[in-house]
Amino acid sequence: MRGKMRVLERIEMVKEKYKCQYVPLIKLTKLLSSMGNEDAVEVLIDTDRFSLESVEALARAYGASCEIVSSKGNLLELLIRRCRDDR
Repeated sequence: MRGKMRVLERIEMVKEKYKCQYVPLIKLTKLLSSMGNEDAVEVLIDTDRFSLESVEALARAYGASCEIVSSKGNLLELLIRRCRDDR
């Protein structure tokens, strides 16, 4: 049975908000390092400016998974959550 998921924060990786590509990744790293099993982060990513692959790789490095929730043009909305280890 799954518990309720808590969204810690929403990060908007769009040019209007961040001129430097590394700032939102640093912010995401900070959130991923403090996430519990029932926590998640929403990410809106402009794929013309930011790399989806870098976000996915960062999530995997912290034991989290990325799920594309929606897409419109070059904007993707992701849900990143910690992978449960039920071993």
